[in-house]
This record gives sequence, structure tokens and C-alpha cells, in this order.
Amino acid sequence: MLYGRSREREQLAELVRGAGAGRSFAVLVEGPAGIGKSVLLAEAVAQAPADASVLRTAGFEAEAGIPYGALSELLAPALHLLDGLPEAQRAALAGALALERALPRDRFAVPAAVLGLLGLAADERPLLVVVDDVHWLDPASREAVLFAAQRIDAEGVGIVLAARDSDGGPVAAPSVERLGLEPLARADALALLRDGAPLADDVAEALLRVSAGNPLALRELPRALSAAQRTGQAPLSGPPASGGRVEAAFERQLAQLPATTRAALCLLAAGAGSPPEAIERALAAVGADGDALAPARAAGLLVERDGGLAFRHPLLTAAAYHAAPSGERRTAHRALAAALGDVQHRAWQLSGAAFGPDEEAAAALRAAGEEARERGAHAEAARAFGRAAELSREPTARAALELEAARDHAVAGHGERALELARRAAESDDAAVRAGAEHLRAHVLMRGGDPLEAVGALRSLAARAAARGDRAASARYLLEASFAHMYRGEMAELSELAAQARAQAEGVSPELAMAAGVAEGEALIALGRSREGDALLSGAEPLLHEFDPLSDLAELVGMAAMASLWIERFERVERIAGRMIAIAREAGAVGRLPFPLGVRSQLHWRRGRWAAAYADAEEAVRLARETGQTGTLALTLAALTRAEAGIGRLEEARAHGEEGVALAEVAAGAATVLHSLAALGFAELTAGRAEAAAAVLARADAIDRGLPLGEPALTMYAPDLVEALVRAGRREEAARALARLEEGADRTAGAWSDAVAARGRLLLAEEADVERIGAEALLAHGLVEMPFERARTELLLGERLRRARRRAAARERLERALATFDRLGAEPWASRARTELRATGAAAGAPARAVTPVEELTPHELQVALLVAEGRTNREVGAALFLSAKTIEHHLSAIYRKLGLRSRTQLAAMLAGETG
Repeated sequence: MLYGRSREREQLAELVRGAGAGRSFAVLVEGPAGIGKSVLLAEAVAQAPADASVLRTAGFEAEAGIPYGALSELLAPALHLLDGLPEAQRAALAGALALERALPRDRFAVPAAVLGLLGLAADERPLLVVVDDVHWLDPASREAVLFAAQRIDAEGVGIVLAARDSDGGPVAAPSVERLGLEPLARADALALLRDGAPLADDVAEALLRVSAGNPLALRELPRALSAAQRTGQAPLSGPPASGGRVEAAFERQLAQLPATTRAALCLLAAGAGSPPEAIERALAAVGADGDALAPARAAGLLVERDGGLAFRHPLLTAAAYHAAPSGERRTAHRALAAALGDVQHRAWQLSGAAFGPDEEAAAALRAAGEEARERGAHAEAARAFGRAAELSREPTARAALELEAARDHAVAGHGERALELARRAAESDDAAVRAGAEHLRAHVLMRGGDPLEAVGALRSLAARAAARGDRAASARYLLEASFAHMYRGEMAELSELAAQARAQAEGVSPELAMAAGVAEGEALIALGRSREGDALLSGAEPLLHEFDPLSDLAELVGMAAMASLWIERFERVERIAGRMIAIAREAGAVGRLPFPLGVRSQLHWRRGRWAAAYADAEEAVRLARETGQTGTLALTLAALTRAEAGIGRLEEARAHGEEGVALAEVAAGAATVLHSLAALGFAELTAGRAEAAAAVLARADAIDRGLPLGEPALTMYAPDLVEALVRAGRREEAARALARLEEGADRTAGAWSDAVAARGRLLLAEEADVERIGAEALLAHGLVEMPFERARTELLLGERLRRARRRAAARERLERALATFDRLGAEPWASRARTELRATGAAAGAPARAVTPVEELTPHELQVALLVAEGRTNREVGAALFLSAKTIEHHLSAIYRKLGLRSRTQLAAMLAGETG
């Protein structure tokens, strides 16, 4: 009987009923050991509709190193649906579960496939997914389960998870609802305590105090008492707090069993989660007959589960294992290793059986690490390689294994552990191991530590490679070193290193030479040497348009798209970013999407495709959060801030802008801080807060001059700074800021830079010069497709003309500006234009504009709508967005309802005005 928990039970029951009706949910039940999490999960299963499918698994401490072990058990009943997944997802999941040989190309390909498979299962019938002891899942399974829990939508999937909060809980899952379990109330605790052998009142009171409302303690502590203690005739032994007391109670129960039973229980604990038939073979190998476990069953310590015997609580499993002598534990592991035929289980059982260095166990663990790596389970691979190193006698072999472990820790995102193991491996006598360790250490420092230290290490490696005549290796090291300067915005240093890499690669590796040319071109463009940089990027067009966007060059090529954006090579940006996004979607490479989506958002925003810009930015931010890419998150938040500010979602824009600045200051380089400040400054200016905008943009200006960067279009902050200062009445400062903007425009000769420099002059111009300068600005605007920027200039020109009492001319410019702002959905700017129009004597009630999809649809719905408008089916859209076809159908129905449409053709026609 379950005592208490009425609120939690009803909450879960309501959620489960909702899933039966097609409403998805995910909830994480948290609390200390013994608080009743597993019982609540059983209640959730009992509440499931009769026609529902239930997928279940649980974490076991002994199985935490087995890659995808828990996921294999969870998904086994649904694997008949595997062929219904998009091919890339099918292959990634089949490879991860060892159903076929495959190498996932992205860390999040398997989690995306898991989400897809759950969606297919929910298409057949309501689906409930139940995962207990999430904190003990192997890392690959945990990541996949939590990814799915955060992204379920309208599939009709219910996910109930449980984890100990005292163990730190699972990895962050911010969008998953938490259900924390508190200690039982006194009345419920007393009822539970009385539901067993009779207890004297003073004994019951003592147990109530020490149990602290923990249900497991309330059940187990009385069992550890003698009959005399339960009736109060013998004193209690002064039990401590409930956590240690429960384990001590379990140990006392175990101590009362025969030695042969305790040995058999030790083996059962060491093999927890293993197939029952393997347990039976291992028991037979150590001489445990069929009756060895009978006393434990009679004492209620074991339960029937999945065709075998299991401990009735994880703490009992731990007690049975740790109470056994070390020699007995090793004997159990050795028997299990012989009984288990697969690479992973055998390796870890041999590890448990080892006493000191053990080459057999080390070799088995190395094989387990290699298999885990092939399956994309890098955290498990790192653990296996690391344990193999501990068991290896020979120093060189040990260092090589430490290096392998460090490599997988780096891929899994465990930077500090990777650095520590690489440092140890670098002390090896083997030159190749030392070089590999130095390279890995530099790689990790580049992305999450000290980039300048990484540059020094890579320069040293490049010099040694050049000295031995390996120019290709030297070029690779120099090119990688240049990335540090790319991240930090140090473009002069980037240009220098990239040029050195190009010189080393010339005549040796055309691809490396081209890649180095791309890096150098990006740097030159940022420095304002646009023609030279563009020539290098143009020369690398074959690489830029044919590269593998899932390769190590993806960052470089993505930056080439960004740099092309700055110099108004919009078609090149469209091709590069579009290709990166399409291939990443097809491959299920979730982690490769945020950066190109962010770049394409900026492209759409500049070209006046604001619906598409908003949708791309929102997805980029969401995926960067989910995949833990902090630096990219800061950059994509800048894109989202601009998109939101432009359409008048000003509070959201300020919040995202401030978040982006804070993230960039902590985790990214100065160039990313500059992007973030520029976006936040635009948001403040759009909101009419001139002083606040000027303060933010002055910080951006200081960073820009300190780097220094020479391309005004890189972050677009300079004209906003001029305008903010003018509107704040700080005209002298505005004039100085304008002079710097004009210098950059003269140097780069970009059409946008020329146009906004003229707009700055228009802000400060004498009345007699307004029309001439306005004409100069509009002429420059005519050379580049950036409608919002042109409309801003027309608005300003209209304002100046009205103040000069040239109302007819002002009205013409203001009407043009208003038409563009209305089309874009730029409500704050449209409001300014309407105010100015009324001041010219135009009708006060300017015609109401049509509401655009930007305002009617959520960003998520926009992304669905845009892909549907391309002619994709629901299943194709779902595959691209890592959602189920049912979820896409749900969103499409909402889209049609909001927009008053009935067909995909109508949707495509409506969005054509928004996106092209």
C-alpha cells in the first residue's frame, strides 16, 4: 500500500491521462534514496490506458559503463519501427545499439533518432516511457533520454523519469517539469510504520524521529530490530540518520544469512542488469546450487523481475556487494566475465576481478573502448580507456591509453578530465604519444580553456613538423592555431597564421592551402581589406561549395559564410549556409545546426526576410541551448535579439540581448561580445531609449577599436551609435563616431557602409544639405538589397524634410518607409513613421496594415510553415526539425487556423512575400 503522496499521485495520473488523449509530457521525479520514487513510477504505469505501450528501463550502477545499455532495453519493444526513421537517423540508432556497424557523425544524431522512434511508436498507440534511476544510466543513454524528454511535443508521448537529487541528479534538462518528493507527513509515516510487525509506542516514536519521513527507512528499520527491541523489552542501538541507518539495516539482514547465500547475493549484485541466464551460469561456476538464494527470497530481499531474480531496492544491491570481502567480489566478477560473451560486459567484469595490473583486463577494456567509440558513446569509451590505462603495466602502453581516454573525454565535453589525461600522456617516452597529447591539449584549450596557450603549443608542433619536412602537418597545426584568433576576434593575428599555413601547404596539399586561404580571407575582410579577402574566398569556391559540413572544416566554412555576409556576397552566403543546414538536417547532426542557422538568420534579416530570420534565430538558440554550445549560443542570441527587437518584442529582445552579452563575456571572445552588444544596442535604440543605447554601443565601440576591426558591416553597430548619440543630444560625440564610420566606409567601399555613413551625415546635416545627402544615401542603398536599412534612411530623411516644412516631399519618403516597415512587421519603426506622417498633415488614421505571419505564428510554427512552404511532406519536415510527423500535423493545423488558410499552396503563397 502507498501511504501519502496523494498530490503527487494525482498530478502523475492527470499527466498520464493526458498522454492517452494525445498530450505529451515529461516529468522528472526527484528525491533522496528511499523516498518513494520507484513506487510513484509504478503508480504511473498502473494509470496508463489499457491500449498504451509502456517502454521501461532503469539505471544500474554496475551497468553505468555499458554504452547504450539502458537505451537498448528501453527501445527493444519498438525496434520493429526502426526502418520508418529517416535513413541517417535509422543508421545512427542501429549503429549505437550494435544492430549494425555505423559511426554516428554527430554527438546528437542518436538522441534525435530516439525522439523519432518514440514518435513512430506513439503513432501506433499512446506511449508511456518510464526510466528509473536516471543518475545511474550510462551517459549515452542518459543524454538520449533527456534530449527526447526536452523535445517531445504533440506526439502523445508521456515520459516519467526518476533520479536521486542527493547524487546531483541527471544532466541539466531545463524544460522538463520537476516533481520533488518531500518526507512523509507524520500521520502517513506512522501509518506506514504500523503496517508491519507490532511496535511499542516509544519504539515507534524513536523510529519516526530517525527515519525523517523516509518511506524506505520506515519499512526497513523495524525489520532490523529483534523481537525484544520491537516490543521495547531491549534497548535500541542508537540508530543514526535514516540514510546510513537503512544501509546498516540491510547489512544486518544480510549478516543473518548463510555464507553461501551472501556469496551468491554478491554475485547477483555484481551482475545487476545482466541477462538472467548469464547470472545462472556464473552462479553455477562458483558452486552456488539452486538453493543458494532461497534464504534471501524467504527473507523478502529478492523479487522476480524480467525472468530472473533482482534485489527489491538499489540500496540493498549496494549493501550486498560492498558487505562482501574483496576476494569474494573478485571471484564473482571473474565468474560473470566468463559467463558474459559480449565485449562490454566481459571487459567490465574483468576490470572488477583485477587485483593490481592485469593485461587481460586492460586488453578487454581497450577493445570495449574502441567499440564504444565506434558507436558514438564517447563518455563510455573514455571510461574504458582510462580503466585500461590503470590496469596496464607497461608505461608506454599506459600513456597511449590515457591519450585515447583524453580524446573521448574531449568529444564528450569533459574538458578538464581530457586536459589532465593529456598532461599525463605528454610525459611518455614515446614521441608520437607526446605529440598526440600536446595536440589534444591544445585542441581542448582552444575551445574551453586558454586559447593563447593552445596557439603556443600548436606553433611548436608546426615548427617540429616543418623541421622534419612534413609541411602538410605543419600547415594543419598552423591552421588550427589560427582558429584561436578567430574565436577571440584577433584578425591581424589570424591573418598572419593563416598566411603561414597557406605557405606551408602550397604545392603539398591543395585542400589545406585553400582552407588556409579561406581563414586568411575571413581575417582580411574583418580588417577592412575586403577586396583582398573576397579574392581569397572566391578562389576557394570549390571548397566552400563542395566541403563536408560535418568535417573538421565546418567551423572554417561557416565563418566564410559569415564573412561573405559582411561584404554583401549574399548569394554565396545563401549557398554555403543553406547547404550546411540541409546536410546537417539530413544527417541528424543536431549539434552542427546552430551556427549556420544563426548566419542564415542574419542574412534573412538583412535581406528583409524577417519571418525566416526570426524562425532561424529561434531554432538556432534552442538547439545551441540543448547541445550545450555556449559560445554559439551567445552569437545566436544576438541574431534573435535583432529579430525580436525589429518586430517589437522589445522585452524579450532586451532579455535575450543581456543574456547574450553575459554569456559572451564569460565564455566567448571579444568579437562575440561585440556582436552581442551591437544587437542589444539596436534593441535599446528601437525601443526609443537613446541614452541606454548609446551606453551599450559605446562599449561595443571600445571593443571594436581595441581589436581593432575595420569592417563596419561586421556587427552594424556604428550607425546605431551615431543615431543614439544624436537622439541623446550628444552631437559632438556623434560627430566623432561618424568620422570613424566614414573612415571604415571609405576603406571598405561597401554599399551598406556608404549608405549608413551618409545617413549619419544626414542626422547631423545643416538644413540646406539634407536633400543632397539624403539622395547620396539612397543611391548607395540602391546598390544592395537591405530594405530595412533603406527604410530607416527614408524615415530619417522624411523627418528632416518635415522639420524643414517640406511636407509633400517628407510625406512621400515617410509613406515609402512605412510601407517597408509594415511589410517587414517592424512595428516600432512603423509607429515612428506614422507619427511623422500625421505631423505632415496626412490622415491621422493611416491604413491598418495586414497582420503578418511574424506576429501570428510562434517561431516554432514559423519554422514548420517555412519548410512546408518548400513543398516538404509532414514526415520530411519532422525529420528536418527532429520532431514527429504527428507534431508537424499538430503545428500545421494551428498555422492554418491562425492564418485563415486551407492548403499548403495558400501557405506557400503567403510566405513568399515574407521570405523572398
